[in-house]
Amino acid sequence: MLSDRKSPKRRLLGCGVVLLSAGCVWFAVHTAVLLWRGFADDARNADAMVVLGNKVERDGAPSPRLQRRLDCAVRLYREGLAPVVIVSGGLGREGHPEAEVMRETLVEAGIPASAILVDNDGTDTFSTARNTKRIMKAQGLESVIVISSFYHILRTRMVFARFGFEEVSSAHAPLTREWRAVYSVVREFPAFYYYRLRPIEERGDPSGAG
Repeated sequence: MLSDRKSPKRRLLGCGVVLLSAGCVWFAVHTAVLLWRGFADDARNADAMVVLGNKVERDGAPSPRLQRRLDCAVRLYREGLAPVVIVSGGLGREGHPEAEVMRETLVEAGIPASAILVDNDGTDTFSTARNTKRIMKAQGLESVIVISSFYHILRTRMVFARFGFEEVSSAHAPLTREWRAVYSVVREFPAFYYYRLRPIEERGDPSGAG
């Protein structure tokens, strides 16, 4: 009798263990795909490349993560992979427009100002994809290389595909030595599915993931 009274709790516990195990497997598989896609650069000749923004320091200098994304863009531009660079970012907490700082940094690195298009409204990945689509359509451009940190590549490519980009390749910025990368990989799990289900016309990102 005692074992009978306990059996519903045991079944509930068993279901919980199964669900938890399934969630862990799902997370592990997703993370494996994220790492593979993030590090497997396939950047090829394109009409333009877009650099996704990141934090700008209080003194107006690009953060290490952002600087590495810009370094990647400079390398690809010098290799002749794309004649146009789109820099996309918003206004950070530090008070500096990310895209403007990115443009200035690229010009200092030797990229002609005439080759750089600025998107000051790229506040998140959705905004960047939407704005890039508009900018490129106006310029008669189609194919694009997306440049971001490795953990952000999978989600970025998915969002660009949702906005109708058919020719998308990618390149990841060199790694920075910081624990935040681990946090960013974990954060990408819910962020990916949030962006996958998010309506195209929606604006703003309450999670701040981008």
